[in-house]
Amino acid sequence: MTLNGVIGGMSTTLTQYLRELPDDDAREAFAKRVDSSVGHLRNVGYGYKPCAHKLAAAIWRESGFAVTRESLCPNDYWLVWPDLPMPRRAARVA
Repeated sequence: MTLNGVIGGMSTTLTQYLRELPDDDAREAFAKRVDSSVGHLRNVGYGYKPCAHKLAAAIWRESGFAVTRESLCPNDYWLVWPDLPMPRRAARVA
């Protein structure tokens, strides 16, 4: 994986991104840059906690756009970021 985001044409999950950072110091530094903790980021990555939109934007930016806003906020990302296309399932309901 490259830190600019593509693994075989797919975006990187937060869990993958954290796992592929070189060491705990790098994970701590990343968490600090996004104003979070490694533990909270892991909880978000595993789906135990929701990802706040502000945190999603910071993760997206600080990961070099590897971790997408869509993957972090799958239920409403198009409402927050109108530059992103609405998923087909939401378009059918709307």
